[in-house]
Amino acid sequence: MKVSSTLHRLACFAMFLSISGGATAAPLEGDYAPEQHLQFALEEQSHRNYRSMLHHLRVAARSGLVEAQETLGLVLVAGQSIYGPAVRTDHCEALQWFIAAAKSGSELGVQQVHFLNRARNAPGFRGCKRGWR
Repeated sequence: MKVSSTLHRLACFAMFLSISGGATAAPLEGDYAPEQHLQFALEEQSHRNYRSMLHHLRVAARSGLVEAQETLGLVLVAGQSIYGPAVRTDHCEALQWFIAAAKSGSELGVQQVHFLNRARNAPGFRGCKRGWR
């Protein structure tokens, strides 16, 4: 009788997973390496969970992971045009992440800092309250 009960529980659990799609959200907190947060962000992006994607990118970027700093900067430049209302365009925050990446030797960071510095004079470009560096 004990085997039957265990099989029943396993069957119920399998049915739950099939109904829920078997997907679990990426963890928001925990003792994860910056590279893991970057991976979580990419997974969330593929599921179009952009708020969670931003969270994980920021955690990884704050940890100094250059690839996360570059990616976060690009996401913030693209903003709503690619990610919809979940990600607002923020050239100022993007610039800060590109500067951080450039200071770590990122050529992409250097190029994007130059691009945003040139773009700030374009018509309709929203400036930063804190100013440019």
